[in-house]
Amino acid sequence: MLGATRLSDDGTLTHSGPWHVAAPGGLYKSYWGGVLTLPRAFADRYTGGKTLALGFGGYYSICGPASRGPALGAIPDPSAGQTSVPVTALLYHPHQTPAPRDGDYFNANCGFWSDQPVGLTQGVWTYDDWCRAGAFVETEAGQADVAFVRLGTGRLGYD
Repeated sequence: MLGATRLSDDGTLTHSGPWHVAAPGGLYKSYWGGVLTLPRAFADRYTGGKTLALGFGGYYSICGPASRGPALGAIPDPSAGQTSVPVTALLYHPHQTPAPRDGDYFNANCGFWSDQPVGLTQGVWTYDDWCRAGAFVETEAGQADVAFVRLGTGRLGYD
């Protein structure tokens, strides 16, 4: 569910929502974590004008429908009377294609998202990795989504 509160210049609050997040394939957990604004030029070119984005990906309880790495999905500005907000996937890592990361971990006893690293520099996203913050950066050279992630290191165990 998604809700919003708008703070006016005079200090009054206007609450809107709730809206259901309608992510492709039911992968709504991929876009839990936060909201950020996309620059108008980027939104016009890549998202059909959607200037809000949800993210940021990684493990949540019952991780199956979550992104196995950073995630970002554009949504339209929710409006009154609307009950569902469609998501345009911009970044998503399905279970079969996890995000790469360093291999400085050992999966001890987890039965999901538990690939062992190939080496110290070749691992993949684990159940102990998550992202709850991000920023969209725009410069003259281009744009980037910066994900601030927490990666599990050392022995990883579901105990």
